[in-house]
Amino acid sequence: MRTAKFMNIFSLLTLSCMFLSNVEILEQEVTQSQIDLTKYNTISRTIDSIYNLIECDEQKIHTYNNEIISLENEKIKIQEKCKSLNRDTSTCSISFNCDTLSQSLKRIDKKIKDNSLKISNSEQSIQAHQEKINIQKKQLQDASKSIVSSIKKHNGSLKLKFKGIDYHVFIANTDCNEIQMHWLNNNKKRFVNIGNLLNYLKKKNTTPLMITNAGMYTPELKPLGLYIEQYELRPLDLKSPKTDGNFYLKPNGVYYIDTFGVSHIKTTEEFQIEYDVKKMNYATQSGPMLLINDKIHSSFKERSLNKKIRSGVGIIDDKRTVFAISLGEVNFYDFALLFKDIFGCNDALYLDGAISQMYLNDIDPNELGGQFGALISVIEKNK
Repeated sequence: MRTAKFMNIFSLLTLSCMFLSNVEILEQEVTQSQIDLTKYNTISRTIDSIYNLIECDEQKIHTYNNEIISLENEKIKIQEKCKSLNRDTSTCSISFNCDTLSQSLKRIDKKIKDNSLKISNSEQSIQAHQEKINIQKKQLQDASKSIVSSIKKHNGSLKLKFKGIDYHVFIANTDCNEIQMHWLNNNKKRFVNIGNLLNYLKKKNTTPLMITNAGMYTPELKPLGLYIEQYELRPLDLKSPKTDGNFYLKPNGVYYIDTFGVSHIKTTEEFQIEYDVKKMNYATQSGPMLLINDKIHSSFKERSLNKKIRSGVGIIDDKRTVFAISLGEVNFYDFALLFKDIFGCNDALYLDGAISQMYLNDIDPNELGGQFGALISVIEKNK
């Protein structure tokens, strides 16, 4: 009897331990699937608000300077008139006119002095605002480090709101995922859209987790620049034409997957030096680079009004690659900042703009359209 009771107690303890263990695992999974950007976004909004105050002060300085220039010109005219009156000895009212003009000069000098003081005050205000921004940016860096630490524990799909813009994201891990590129099917016909590729992959008994377009392409739906799918199908584009096209905003770059399944991003010039098609399974050339060695592309302007839907790819570490698409319009600087501050990437590459789409099997399974050149897929590895 005692033995039976002991066994029952032991079983209950074992089940309790298993339950607590499962709860702990579940909590870890929930934690991993929740990437909280609230603190980062709040600090970012504060910085933007301070920048708005700086812009107001800069506008005031511009207005005051223009007024001073106008007053200086008026002053010169009055002085010239006074000289002319002094030369004209036949005028009876010389003294009166000169006294009047002298009073006008005093009023102008006072206005110039007042505007100069206002300029000085605005400059001091800008300096104080800039000091506040520096403090906020330090806090932003700390918030970024915390987010990057969480991101490195995550695999799979994510929904994020970064600086007011919604994003769909997929983080691929080589331990459990395989990244592929697709342009032509077995019959040498283009896939063209996400739906066609999805059906093709499902027929091969694979589980597509993410599909997105693999960069820019010609009107004939041919990849623009280098494209490799087991062997080179399109050559590396080294041209530097004078154009507003994003592809040629140098440095542009190449995203490629080596024969071990590891992702890499390099500038076109770096890639050209070590280019060996035998060492890679897939590659796509695009541009511009978003991040080069942890630095945002030098052509991108903070707070730029050039905003579009944008998609891109970045390298988190040796195992993790992140694909992201904005659901709203964003400028290049903020899009690059997403890869730098949120995903902790050193290198990232822009894929394409307004036409971009991303299929995510758990978040956005109805995104099946498009008219693309090559496509990128992430599938589950065969166990």
